[in-house]
Amino acid sequence: HTAFHGGSTTRFILLKMSLETKELAKFFDFSESQLDQIRQLKPLEIEESKISDGGMDPNDAPDEDAIDPDFFRFLAASQKAKLDAVAFRFDGSPALTRLSMINRLELSEKSTKALAKFLNDIRSNSIIPRFRMNFGGSKEADFELREISFSAGMYAYVNMSMIDILSEEECTRLAKFLAEHMNQAAVELVESKATLPNGLWLPKK
Repeated sequence: HTAFHGGSTTRFILLKMSLETKELAKFFDFSESQLDQIRQLKPLEIEESKISDGGMDPNDAPDEDAIDPDFFRFLAASQKAKLDAVAFRFDGSPALTRLSMINRLELSEKSTKALAKFLNDIRSNSIIPRFRMNFGGSKEADFELREISFSAGMYAYVNMSMIDILSEEECTRLAKFLAEHMNQAAVELVESKATLPNGLWLPKK
């Protein structure tokens, strides 16, 4: 959804949602000062030069940690861990390409490169071509059902394939991280407030 919602990444959306959902703010344990900072937080604006020179894929969700190390500086380490864990629940395995997850799981250079290549290839060869195709021509009567089936299959394939890239030790570290910081009640809360099809919430301008 990022390309169509002004760079609002999953983590950004979750932070903004905490302003209107007290239970979520309580889960993250945000102080009033932190909530004030979240109110002033804006999506990252990516410089055109970073895209045009090939340094960044315009179809990629911006990685705040990689672009601006100070973006989440107002969060405590435990809060950032919770944010990454809940975001992982919605983004799935593609979140493994984020700098914070790479560092948390101590992913090897081999795994990091393989994850990035797989995600780029599947996006370029399957997801984007199908997306473009759906904007042209007439649609079959069962178009929506076909898209749901395709999306579900693709989501499962991407998630399983990216997990398969990880070593056994990296998988163990991922499982431990999610067990310690994931909260199903928080996930269900976000889903219950969702205004976007994939279970996320679009912040007001």
